[in-house]
Amino acid sequence: MKNHGFALLLVVLVAIAEGVYLYNLNAGYWWDEAVYLGLARGIYQGGGYYIMEPPVESFRPPLFPHVIAGVWLLAGMSEEAAKALPIIFGVLSVVLAYFVAKELFSEEAGLISAALLATSSILLLHEARVLTETLFIFLLLCFVYTYHRAMKTGNASLFILSGIIMGLAFLARYTAVLLWVAYLAYPLLIKRKGFNVKGFISGLAVSALMLLPWLLIAQAYYGSPVELLSVQAGTVDGRYYQGEWHFYFLNWMDIFGMAGVFALPGLAVLLSKRRGENVWIALLFLLSLLFFILLPRKETRYLLNFYPVFLLVMSLGISYMIRSSVHRKIAAGFVMLLLASGLFAGIAQADAASQADTALKSAGLWLRDSAPEGSAIMSQNYPVLHYMTGRKVVAFPENEEGFHDEIGSHTVSYIVIETAEPTYPNYVFDSDSTEKKPAGVFDGFGLAGTFSDKGNTVWIYKTNRG
Repeated sequence: MKNHGFALLLVVLVAIAEGVYLYNLNAGYWWDEAVYLGLARGIYQGGGYYIMEPPVESFRPPLFPHVIAGVWLLAGMSEEAAKALPIIFGVLSVVLAYFVAKELFSEEAGLISAALLATSSILLLHEARVLTETLFIFLLLCFVYTYHRAMKTGNASLFILSGIIMGLAFLARYTAVLLWVAYLAYPLLIKRKGFNVKGFISGLAVSALMLLPWLLIAQAYYGSPVELLSVQAGTVDGRYYQGEWHFYFLNWMDIFGMAGVFALPGLAVLLSKRRGENVWIALLFLLSLLFFILLPRKETRYLLNFYPVFLLVMSLGISYMIRSSVHRKIAAGFVMLLLASGLFAGIAQADAASQADTALKSAGLWLRDSAPEGSAIMSQNYPVLHYMTGRKVVAFPENEEGFHDEIGSHTVSYIVIETAEPTYPNYVFDSDSTEKKPAGVFDGFGLAGTFSDKGNTVWIYKTNRG
């Protein structure tokens, strides 16, 4: 017990040290980062839950922007305070992963789960960003722990608490709808006398009440929750990030690192003991994987939604490997190598990403000083440029005729084109060139500036309007 306690402390200290390093990276903004920061700014300044009028990006789950705005109310509006949140949730999740796996499996599995989460390369990359991943992971772990304890003890307060957490998780990410499936399925998987039906129903009722803020936003900005969800569905329809059904299997090792090879052994160990909680975790594992396989849009980061569930299963596989190994010290050494590879890969990826997305940030700073007040900017990346400049940002029309009409009908002062953004209409880039560069449609405008980094080039054209 003492050895495990010391090892857990060491893992937490590593997670904190990682967080300090990630916090000090001077990165640009990803699309979603700028959206959440823009929504939080609107809340903080009392302007409403959108980044531009008409209500743009109001379909986003509201919890994270409100958390950021709440922190700003206490500490003042600053990106530094917002950047600290994902790191704090990440460190707390490491501690929670230990207690969840310990409660479900063993203390050894708990320690392995915590270490895997602390050294996950893909999670470290996203922990360096103002995104919802670590908040959702934290809430998911809270839900698994409290609901399992509620089912185990029949405690009505724990049912209610798990319902509150389930509602908060939905307000953080809509994929939390899978938690309602898990909530309803758990009682069917156990054979336990004295099941607290009243507590179970109370948890469901409370989770439904937690959706009230979201329902109000949906009604105010979209007229109904169905319309809001249809807008959200349009962002994951696979137009720009398509993948075959086996996308996640092909990228399995990129997502989970060397730990990924222990998924199948972990599932086998899990299902070899037909306890209700084991089957429940296996159900969560398979249900979440199937959900993202069926989702048209596929990105490696999507599996981060249910990352702890995957790591719980993998930790069980790793724990079994160590226990059944003839040479346990060699097995333990392999695990240390696995953890170290994830840690260094994650730090390297976060560092590289911070250097590869500075071009648009530099362009935004230049536009903030150069674009006249009250003018508009034309760009596909409206969240970042609006957040940085405070100017209205209009998207490129679908055809060249519409482009000229848009320039004439708006006070567009600058046009921004970047190679890293995949959503531009066909007329924007020169189709005859082997390099990705602006087409002749922009020859009538003056080139005001060019900014480049390792992964992006940004051109700014002046329109003599605005």
